[in-house]
Amino acid sequence: MPDPTLFVCNGASSINGAWDRVITLDWRKPGDILNLRPEAIEQFLGGDMPQRMRDLVEIAGYVYAADGMVSRGGMVGQAVGHDWRRRMHFVIAVRDAPFWVQPEIRELLADMLAFVSEDACVFHFVPGQFDNDPTTRSLFSITEMFKPADVVLFSGGLDSLSGALGLLDHGRQVLLVSHRSNDVTGSTQDKLVRRLREIFGPSRIEHLRVGFNLKTGAAVEDSHRARSFLFAALAAAAATGVGLDAVHFFENGIVSLNLPIAGAVVGTRATRSTHPKTLDYFRRVVSAASGAPIRYENPLFWKTKSEVVEDIMASGQAALISQARSCAKVKFATVRHPHCGVCTQCLDRRFAVLANGLEDHDPAVDYAIDLITGERERAEDRSVGVSFVRTALGYVGMQPDTFSREHTESLRALSYLEHPPLEARRRICDAHIRHGRAVKRVMREAQRRHEEGLLLQLLPETSLIRLLMGAGPVDLEAVPPPAPPAPYSLQIFNVGVEGATEVDAVFHVEGIGTLRKKGGLLMNVLAKHHLECVQAGKRPEDFPLVPTGQLEAKLGLSGNESLRKIISDLRGKLRKLAQARGIELGVDTILENQRGGYRLNPDRVRVIDVGKMKR
Repeated sequence: MPDPTLFVCNGASSINGAWDRVITLDWRKPGDILNLRPEAIEQFLGGDMPQRMRDLVEIAGYVYAADGMVSRGGMVGQAVGHDWRRRMHFVIAVRDAPFWVQPEIRELLADMLAFVSEDACVFHFVPGQFDNDPTTRSLFSITEMFKPADVVLFSGGLDSLSGALGLLDHGRQVLLVSHRSNDVTGSTQDKLVRRLREIFGPSRIEHLRVGFNLKTGAAVEDSHRARSFLFAALAAAAATGVGLDAVHFFENGIVSLNLPIAGAVVGTRATRSTHPKTLDYFRRVVSAASGAPIRYENPLFWKTKSEVVEDIMASGQAALISQARSCAKVKFATVRHPHCGVCTQCLDRRFAVLANGLEDHDPAVDYAIDLITGERERAEDRSVGVSFVRTALGYVGMQPDTFSREHTESLRALSYLEHPPLEARRRICDAHIRHGRAVKRVMREAQRRHEEGLLLQLLPETSLIRLLMGAGPVDLEAVPPPAPPAPYSLQIFNVGVEGATEVDAVFHVEGIGTLRKKGGLLMNVLAKHHLECVQAGKRPEDFPLVPTGQLEAKLGLSGNESLRKIISDLRGKLRKLAQARGIELGVDTILENQRGGYRLNPDRVRVIDVGKMKR
């Protein structure tokens, strides 16, 4: 694995280290490769952004830029290679350095990005000189003329359109916040907003458009896993500017949960932008930065894409479907074909539209390659299409227990949902079954239509229907699902404990090393808790967290001792020990932390007798 890339941002000075590359970014300097204008939010809202919120937007902007400037190494087939998990260090000059240099804040940012982007990020913050900060004010104050009830991240896709329609149908005033990464996306967003204003009236909708991108030629990576952090920061700045404490991310639950719906969509290729754990990370980071609670909500989590399209139809606005854009390959879009037809977003959209009989509102000509009959020349496109269908069909008829065993990644979301774990598990399974049924309806109708016309054999061999069915009809009930691809290396780590006090407590990780003192005692406590859960017959997803207060009491921490500092130190020691043996540990590979507590990772850790460990 190469050395980390160092990003020196906002006029900060470089730091010593073994770097693969050193990249300087400063959006304030003319000619910088970064286009970022946070003052656009101030101009729109009619006030000065608080210093810490400005810091947050800029930090998110620099992370977004770095995400696009370091390659993940290209496609990797069925498993995520080490090149995909990048190492990046940031030195960023900020306005409120005493806040950002806090170890718990820097650790929280690193933990968030480890989950959202699967990258290992380290942050260094230094005081900066910001004498030239823009203090622009708009000609009017939005808070005087417009008092929105909701802030919505508006991408111009079907999900954000459906969410906005639902709020507007209930008579609410809505502030739409859009990130304009390019002219194509910006044009789509503007057209939809103009149409919404025609339908609901101009007084009901305001649209905050924040342009931000890398200049042509600077981006080498298009997976954009860290983009949602920038979305969250922009929306939070807008929400606090108009006195609201919640932001709506609208995304259907199948995409939000991020199960590998196609064999080529694993790890970094499948977004976690609205995963429940991601939204909780955003809540924690942004609430700390703003000094007040900010919630991130996804009201579409329990819906499928087909149900999202059904909601648009029920609102009487099916005509807007053709104006929304869903394709992931925006840079290849043309006026004639705004959708590629082969990425998973296009597949999901087209299946949903056809399942609802709305093809008249989503012209086939808009897709460069037709869903059913189009020729898929690239092997990657054929693999994605076939895997998408087979995986969806494989959901039909599943029971929650079977679903959870075959899709263990779904269990990550349970702790962040409003329902009890067993109920949430059932509802997640039900949503995927409904998704599978929608795909099945479309394929069944396509098969019937082409059988009746005796056209099946005349279609291209690389069309989706021929790839799935060959030259003749096939029983859709018998189409085998693919083996679920593993987006993570599920290596199990054996651990063992000795002692019971800070003096003699030892925590061993087989093949990695040993922790002692406070860190050893903390992991000792968690290991014993883990064993109790195993002996009680609990499922891994039901292992409870050990509350922070309980851990502090067991460790005898005084008022000036920080549990977060102990955890940060032990994670750092574990990571260094592992790297010395050629093992790359994720932030939560051994130790997980969620709302208000900690536990050993029940999916990755096994507690065994120390005497049986290999030394």
